Parts: sequence; C-alpha cells; structure tokens
Amino acid sequence: MENSKTPQSDKRKERLERQRKLRIKRRRRRIIIVCCEIIMMLVLAIACYAVNTLNLIQRKEFDNIQTADFAATQAPETVVKEVTNAVGEVETDAQGEPETVVSQEQVLSGYTNIAVFGVDARANDELTSGVNSDVIMICSINNETGEIKLASIARDLILRLANDRRTSYGQYDKANSQMAYTDVGDELSMINLNFDLNITDYVVVNWAAVAMAIDDLGGIPDVDIYNQEFMELVNSYTDSVNRATGIWSPELTSPGVQDLTGTQAVAYCRVRYGLENGDFDRTAHQREVVMKMLDQAKIVMATDQQKLLKMAQDLLPNVATNYTWAEIMPLIFRIGSLEFTSESTTVIPQDYVAAEYVGNLSVPDPVVATDLEAEVSYLHKFLFGTEDYQPTQTVKEISDEIRNVTGVKPKTSANRQ
Repeated sequence: MENSKTPQSDKRKERLERQRKLRIKRRRRRIIIVCCEIIMMLVLAIACYAVNTLNLIQRKEFDNIQTADFAATQAPETVVKEVTNAVGEVETDAQGEPETVVSQEQVLSGYTNIAVFGVDARANDELTSGVNSDVIMICSINNETGEIKLASIARDLILRLANDRRTSYGQYDKANSQMAYTDVGDELSMINLNFDLNITDYVVVNWAAVAMAIDDLGGIPDVDIYNQEFMELVNSYTDSVNRATGIWSPELTSPGVQDLTGTQAVAYCRVRYGLENGDFDRTAHQREVVMKMLDQAKIVMATDQQKLLKMAQDLLPNVATNYTWAEIMPLIFRIGSLEFTSESTTVIPQDYVAAEYVGNLSVPDPVVATDLEAEVSYLHKFLFGTEDYQPTQTVKEISDEIRNVTGVKPKTSANRQ
C-alpha cells in the first residue's frame, strides 16, 4: 500500500508533539512552584512558631558586665597549654614540639561559657534583679569536642561584690546576694572578677521552669533517696514547691533509688538543712539533676522532638537570658552532641571554713575559701585543662583582702586535698 503521509501531516504531528512537551514542562513547573510554596509556608510557620515561642523569654542585655583583664594584670607566659585538634590529637610545630598558647584569654575563646542562675522567684518579673541567686553554676562547653562541664559556686561563699552600693555588709558578702542588691549584670561581673573569667552570657530560671521542663522530659530517673529522714525532707520541700508553682506532685512513699517528677526533683535540689555537708550536698544534687536533664534531652532529641517543643513552650516564660533567637537555636541543636561523665562536675570552694561568724566579717553563716587563688587555679584546670594557672593580680588582691578580714589562712600543701 502506498504511503499516504505528506509533508503537511508530518509538520502537524511535530507541532502537536512540541505542544504536548510544552504542556508537560509547564505542568512540571507549576508542580515545582506549588511544592516550593508549600515548603516556604512550612518554613515560615516553623519560624513564626520559634519566634513567638522565644518571644516569651525575658531577654535583657546588660552593658555593665566586667571581665577579667588578662592583658593588664597577667604576664602572657604564665599560661602554657597543649593545643589539640578536633579529634583530640596534639598539634606540633615544625620541630615536632607540641604547639602551645600563651594567653589564657585565647584558651577561654575555645569554650562557650554560660552562667546559669536559679532564683527563688515566684513572679516572672523578678528573675534578673532583687532576688537571691540560690543556684550559681558555670556551664562550659568545649567548642571542638562538645564536652560539657559544670562548676557550682557555693551560694554562701564570700566574694568581692562588683557593686556594693546597696549592701549592709560592705564590699565582701555572700555570692548569692549580688543579684538581690542589684542585678544579674553585676552578678556576672562578680563571677568574672573573682574567678578570672570573661562570661557575658547568662540564663536565669525559677522553680516553675525547672519543674515543668523535667515533667516534659518524662521525669528524672534513678535518684537515690537514701534514707527515711532525707525522704521526709524532700517531701516537705515538695509541698512548698507544689504550692509555689501550682504544679502538683505526690509525696514519696519510701526511700531508695527512684524516678522523680518535676517538683519532687526541685525539692531534691533545695534541701540543705539536715544534710551532712549542707549546701555542698545541695549543689551536688543540683548538678546531678542538670546532668540527668541533659541525658533525658539527648534521648528526646533523638526519639521525640515534639516533647522538646512542648518543653520550650513551658520553660521559656520562666526564663531570662541575653541570648538571641539566632544564638539559642544552635545551642538547642547541639544537645545531641554534648558529652559529659560523672567527672564533669565540681564545686567551688574545694577547701573552706564555715561558721556562724568568721573573723571580723559581719556577714552571718558565711563560707570562706581558705585560699581563693588556689580555688581559681583549680577551676581553670577543671574547666579548661590549664595546668598551674597563675591568677591575675586582681584575684590575688581579693584573696589577700578576704584573708585579712576573716583571718582564714591557706592550708599547707600537705593538708590540702
């Protein structure tokens, strides 16, 4: 049979094919545009949620924060530290010798250091001033390894205040009193000047924040309520925290290792009277709870991120900080990579005298470090790995003045633990 195709029919088919391909192309383009719009709407919704949630925070900046002046008061060669790379290998110079840094300020730049305060505040507008900071912790994160360390500062430790304009006792008073007299900016300055630090970031939480966060994480596991007397103390504080926060937890019914709810855990962190080592046992309980919260947060981050969103909603209205939204989000996403062990916490002071009154100090029930210089050296070794750290002249002067006022002298090397 003779082929009936003509040039005109071939052209018509080609034209129809081009039109078909053009329609497919346009349809794909519309689908891509719609998908992009949906993704953008989701991103916008998530961003709006994050911004609205983070706007619940009391965000306050303080321009008056003083930091340690290493350059003016400390010879740079007083600090020698091996430099390690991201996998923990010691870096060497051209001669194969370990690389060293000679500035403690440079050492500190390798860490994210945050001051964490817990306050006995019922009202959310009392978080950053006019209230005692009964929990004082330094949280230090190694930027390369993700290792986190916590150092508590005893609430009754005698330090030089950064601002003593409202104190009844003069320049030297308890560590927890600075925020009550003035504000958290001065509290940061006090920590920096007494311990040779340069912390400018802070987080303040109240009881309700901690209790709700713990409940949202599913509680705190494996806490040792070691005897009947201690259980009764925890129950007494639980009742107080229940009433203060409006969050209810039952009393514990028997001693032993057990899981705690939010207000039970807060009560566990508040007990100090009746304990063998008083506030030092309490700070150990506080660090234990923080570490267990981080453990729980790592689990939740991997298995149920919705719980973290719920925790943020509950937690943030009871938090004050100077962190911005852009700074908070990376910290949240780092939770899963943080590393810590039972060796990751400590308390300052290590060596101290505690009595109703000490020397010529008029402050009642103080804790006095036997040697503040030695405490600062210990702290820098614990947090940053700096061996034989030599404190600045400022710390030496403060240490001498505390010694003159209290009469408390350093222990000999033979007696120091």
